[in-house]
Amino acid sequence: MIIGYMRNAKEPTNLAKLTALSCKEKGIELLYIRPSDIDIENSKVTGHIFSEDHWKLVETDIPEFIDVTPYCFKRKNKKVMDFLIDCTTLSYEPLKYNLYKDTEI
Repeated sequence: MIIGYMRNAKEPTNLAKLTALSCKEKGIELLYIRPSDIDIENSKVTGHIFSEDHWKLVETDIPEFIDVTPYCFKRKNKKVMDFLIDCTTLSYEPLKYNLYKDTEI
């Protein structure tokens, strides 16, 4: 099983690495992604999976579950985030999303 871990940082953080290692113990692959990594047209994502002490770049289908930091809900990401809300289960802070979805762009 692959779960997404969406953040804005260009490179995975130490927290992402620790989370990936914890996930591996449970048989879960953590896919580190940013909003810009989502290919809406092909329903694909290019992200990083931690393997053998380093992050590997992979292209895969969009995970069914994605943990999203509230900071990804920005105007510039609206199209991508709306797409993900329609096709996945996102874990996010509801208050931030409610403010985001009601914003006129």
